[in-house]
Amino acid sequence: MREPTDARPPAGRGVGPILAIGTFLVTIGAFIWLLLNAAAPEDGGGPRGTPLGRGGVGGIPLPTVTDPPPAEPAASPEPSTPPAAQPPEAQPPDPPDSSDARAPEGTTTYTGRITDPLYEPISGVTIASGPFPHPAEIRATSTEDGTFAITLPDETPPIVRMAHANFYQQTVELEEEGELPYLLFRGGVLRGRITGPELDEQRNTIVTPVPGVRLEFAGKDGWFAEAVTDGEGAYSITAPPGPLVLTIRSDAYRDEQILDLEVDRREERVRDFELTPGVRLEVILFADVIVSEARITIHTGMGVEGAGAVDSMGKASFPGLTPGPGHAVVVAPGYASTIHPVLLAENRPLVRRPIDLAPSAPWVLSVVDASGAPRPDAEVRIRARDQDLRNPELVRTRVDDLRALDVLAPGETYLIEASAPGTARVRETLRMPESGTARLELVLRVGGSLRGRIIDPGGSPVPGASVLIAPEGADARRRGPPRLTTTSGKGAFSTERFLPGGYSVQLSHPQIGRAARSIEIRDGEDLDLGPIELGSP
Repeated sequence: MREPTDARPPAGRGVGPILAIGTFLVTIGAFIWLLLNAAAPEDGGGPRGTPLGRGGVGGIPLPTVTDPPPAEPAASPEPSTPPAAQPPEAQPPDPPDSSDARAPEGTTTYTGRITDPLYEPISGVTIASGPFPHPAEIRATSTEDGTFAITLPDETPPIVRMAHANFYQQTVELEEEGELPYLLFRGGVLRGRITGPELDEQRNTIVTPVPGVRLEFAGKDGWFAEAVTDGEGAYSITAPPGPLVLTIRSDAYRDEQILDLEVDRREERVRDFELTPGVRLEVILFADVIVSEARITIHTGMGVEGAGAVDSMGKASFPGLTPGPGHAVVVAPGYASTIHPVLLAENRPLVRRPIDLAPSAPWVLSVVDASGAPRPDAEVRIRARDQDLRNPELVRTRVDDLRALDVLAPGETYLIEASAPGTARVRETLRMPESGTARLELVLRVGGSLRGRIIDPGGSPVPGASVLIAPEGADARRRGPPRLTTTSGKGAFSTERFLPGGYSVQLSHPQIGRAARSIEIRDGEDLDLGPIELGSP
């Protein structure tokens, strides 16, 4: 009987051809895959031609079906050189550190949130520092949630202008504490173009836009704002409702004042203005030598219309002055300061005014504190005693700048003011003798400062409110002119130091109302008025 046989082929028979076919198919598949992927973009494994790594040839990864996962996670390959030995360009940049996002040394970053009276955020508000216009002003813009951040130098006060197309401009003092709310109020838009006549190449008169014209707007309750025309002579400003006074100032044209302006809330009004050519005044100084350090200020019925220094030949020119009577105030170290009347005739486009300068009169000024110790750091201001020009300022310098102070004339009367850090400003009247040396000692006193907080009838703080402090009593003139300040984002205000005596305090806001207080400042005591509620506007 035949024994049953095994159904499998014997070893070595039929296996060779099968393996060969399988090997051939795998090789063809791999070759086709390489051809299809040779132009494919690299998958973050490095540039072509990188060394062979796990799962790749020449930087091209192999299919995952031919790359079974290892039993354990593969460790990252060690770098060929230590990190410290890599060149700087190979080092990855350090991630930003939020703890280092602080203001540069010598500056402070102020943050806040700008809203309307219903505390809805206002985006796109421009926050600008410094007086207007300011060539180096710092600007910021509020975001969608009304927040802003602005970094200012420590040596400048944090007083900024907040402006938006639909809200009238506010001037406020910023606070450092957190994102405080600052309120803006809706107003009306006043816009237009400023034009003026000029001569073309054929000497024909044409009317063209006037860029760079300065417009000063003043409203009730002390509101004040400024604008400058653009290259097309256009201007636009949002103002509080009510009557406005507009003063237009231009270098090439005479200044003008408009009294019949008024705009309602949410109204848009267009007013164009055409300027009139002014008079050009040329001043020529005569003395024993050419005077090249003099400064001249021109006063007209529109106020100060020109100011500048003379050239190397002692001449100065001032175009665009308003016709009528005026004055030229001349101040030159070593010479007596003078106020010369000038007549700017309507029918004369050019007026020349020669002015003779005389030597100054000698005088000695000392500024001391209450104990008699000198204060060389004191600031001194000299004003001419002239009611028509509202006592124009002649000099502002330090008490030790003897050359700048050497500008007084014999027989004339001056107002001398002095102040120093930690003291109140003091003012004395000095009558210069016709001959000889005058002497004046100013004693600085500590005085007292004033602070308070303004709130509305609902108890909320009122930012941007005006606070006017004026001296009262028999010696009011000695204690200086009225001084104005504004409230901060928390409705708070604080002042410089005042000499002892009685004062009136007028507080107002165009939208919310006004209030008044009578106070007494005592030497060495700071007065806190606490919260003051504004009444009806």
